[in-house]
Amino acid sequence: MKNATGSIVFIKNDILTLSSIIGWKCATERNRYKCLPVTATWIVLLRRSYPCRWKYLEVQFDMHSSKLSEVFYECFSSIVDKYGHLVTSFFLPN
Repeated sequence: MKNATGSIVFIKNDILTLSSIIGWKCATERNRYKCLPVTATWIVLLRRSYPCRWKYLEVQFDMHSSKLSEVFYECFSSIVDKYGHLVTSFFLPN
């Protein structure tokens, strides 16, 4: 996990704050994979950066791609559920 922090421009306190604002769960609903909210934040931020493949994240987080993708999709869908209206309203004409 230490290798993953070197790739992010955010400082650690930013990631802690972001994960608390978004309010991740520590477990996913489908397979009950568990990870810390901060780790889930790192996974989402790194996966949304380019280029980022699951195989790179497997090495950085020492997790299988199925667990990584489960955490990513669960957390990303919670962002869309909570804050998706902000994104969609941003693109609406005035």
